Amino acid sequence: KAPAVEVPDLQSHAANEGSQSLSLAKKTWNDS
Repeated sequence: KAPAVEVPDLQSHAANEGSQSLSLAKKTWNDS
């Protein structure tokens, strides 16, 4: 069973990944 502390870390990591993907999508859209 994983420690409870990993749960917020995973959520934060997922949020960061989502933000980076969104920023990359916007940059690609603006560049094209």
